Amino acid sequence: MEQQIIEIADRLRAIRETLDISPEKAANVCDIPVTDYLKYESGEADIPVSVLHRMAKYFGFDITTLL
Repeated sequence: MEQQIIEIADRLRAIRETLDISPEKAANVCDIPVTDYLKYESGEADIPVSVLHRMAKYFGFDITTLL
């Protein structure tokens, strides 16, 4: 399971960087502290589906891209 978390986190970071979105902006969109967001993106913590959904909806990509 841990490897899957890291892979999703890597895809989330890659999409954020491709869209030129700062971690602070992403955290704001998800309504979470930037420290929590960075833990999700680094694979240190499991990413809640709600965070993935908010990112996908706000920035206009399909959530299945992350999964």
